[in-house]
Amino acid sequence: MDFEKNRSCFQNSYNSFYNNSRKSRIIFTIYLRVFHFVKDDYLSRYDEQPEINDRDLSFFYGCKKLEEVNLYLGDRPNNEFLEDNCYSSYKGSGEFLNKINHKIKKLTLNVNVGFNNQTIIQDIINKITNRFLSLEELNLTFGIAARAKYFNLKTNTFNKKIDTQILDFKKFAKLKKLTTLEIQPDGDNSFIKFKAINFEEIINLKKIKTLDIIWSALSFSDLRKARLIFKNEKYENPSYYDDEYNYYEDDSAEKKNWSRFLQLFKVKFIFQIYFL
Repeated sequence: MDFEKNRSCFQNSYNSFYNNSRKSRIIFTIYLRVFHFVKDDYLSRYDEQPEINDRDLSFFYGCKKLEEVNLYLGDRPNNEFLEDNCYSSYKGSGEFLNKINHKIKKLTLNVNVGFNNQTIIQDIINKITNRFLSLEELNLTFGIAARAKYFNLKTNTFNKKIDTQILDFKKFAKLKKLTTLEIQPDGDNSFIKFKAINFEEIINLKKIKTLDIIWSALSFSDLRKARLIFKNEKYENPSYYDDEYNYYEDDSAEKKNWSRFLQLFKVKFIFQIYFL
């Protein structure tokens, strides 16, 4: 494969897309993967390029009609095997998010950050939950670039401690229109550890139907607290979740014990749920 030719084609395509997006205001959906060459990867015969930055993504400002964004800044390394552009990383402040139409309905975002830029993960979460209040679907994944300075290929581990990231569901609860929320849906395949707080706040997401997060971030007590809160909820439209609800007898166990908690978690916790 002629990587130099492909690199040139990619750059020309990117430039064309950038120039056209500045002129056009009728783009509704964007699917874009961005990476850069580094000395650590199999394309090492090319000169190293700067990390992805906010200026690289400034074209979003010209897309006023955007409804869906699928953006991958590098590829998140998997703790079982490394592949694709897991050496690429984003170095910025999250400012590119302020260029995206605040009325978008769907956002899929993968951000691979540099080892020394881990704090940006919280900034990105804050910007998303404060800006995109019309979101209906949100899928977030984060990773840390497996660069040789910080990563040992022989042991498949980072040689320095990685920050634990906080998932504050009080922030996500501000996205009232969400029907789908996915955060690190692949689970513990990431090198990053997550800790959830205020998980019970998901009760304020009245339209949520798909909730797929990194479940290891939750404690048993988090789930128990959420279950009890949902148990006392007087949800106005149970048939939104359960097509058979209106057919249950008023004094049936199905209707008496019905809760959104069971609907949201019956697949993930079909066995554990009886012990909560």
